[in-house]
Amino acid sequence: METVKSCLFSKAGVKDGKEWRMFKIETESGLSGTSYGEMTAGQQVTSSEKEYKGEKQYTFFPVKDKKGGFAPKDPRAENRRAALSCSVAFLSGKDKVKNEHIIQLADIFFDWLQK
Repeated sequence: METVKSCLFSKAGVKDGKEWRMFKIETESGLSGTSYGEMTAGQQVTSSEKEYKGEKQYTFFPVKDKKGGFAPKDPRAENRRAALSCSVAFLSGKDKVKNEHIIQLADIFFDWLQK
């Protein structure tokens, strides 16, 4: 990730009926390249590097906020489900099984999965 030092308007045009604008970006680490969106000084960006006519060219993209979207997976919850499933499968077919036995065995399986 890079931090924007300066953003200057470079050029604009129309392609396939859509207007576009290009900006010249310079980062605090000294990289310079282009972006199709205006950015502010201090903004975090990621870069894409490609070779064109023997020279490296950089294209910069704003870093998106990670707010919203899907919640990260919780491996503990998946392990809890797996442990409960294992305990039910292990105790199925046995006579006189109480709910407490299923939960106790699920806890044992869960502890084993966490190791």
